Amino acid sequence: MRVLPRSRPFDSPWHLAGSALSVVVTSVLVTATCALFVIPLALGGTTLTVLSGSMEPTFDAGDVIVVTGVTPDTVCSDIGVGDIITYLASPDDPGLVTHRVVGRSVGAAADGSECRLITQGDANDSADDAVSPLQVRGRFLYAVPRLGWFRQWFREHPGTAVVAVAGVVAAYLAWDLLRPARTRVVSYVAPPEPGHGIATNNCER
Repeated sequence: MRVLPRSRPFDSPWHLAGSALSVVVTSVLVTATCALFVIPLALGGTTLTVLSGSMEPTFDAGDVIVVTGVTPDTVCSDIGVGDIITYLASPDDPGLVTHRVVGRSVGAAADGSECRLITQGDANDSADDAVSPLQVRGRFLYAVPRLGWFRQWFREHPGTAVVAVAGVVAAYLAWDLLRPARTRVVSYVAPPEPGHGIATNNCER
């Protein structure tokens, strides 16, 4: 008995489109999960949502950026001109800014640090106030376009988001259960009898 592969030509266009869509969605979800959670966690970093366009075209408002943490005592030695850093807007302001380092000065300061960083947004015409190493919270690694707005909406509407995701999953499972089964062809070749040819019995189910 010989079992042939399932017949692809008889698959419906809707089935093929659904299979392709499921592969694409799964790939996107896996990639996004790795980019937003797995890699930052492995590198000891975090993710932030960009709220303004001051760093265009490097990244835009609505992008998610991944930054890795730095300590104040390593800023002066590890951060150089051209690096993009995330820092407190001022020592007493918890708001975060992510701009590029365009210059630096060296010398002891009143807060005990040994340098000052000069930063500027790529889309801005003027530099920011000097940044102390004590204000620096991280160094930019990479950006994930446009996922920031989705993450922000998810945080503001967690119940709606969970219901929507559950509905999509339920609809896919229902479609998968109700779709017609594929055709499988089984071919059985009987041994030849004396004086007879080869008998073949084909059946479909």
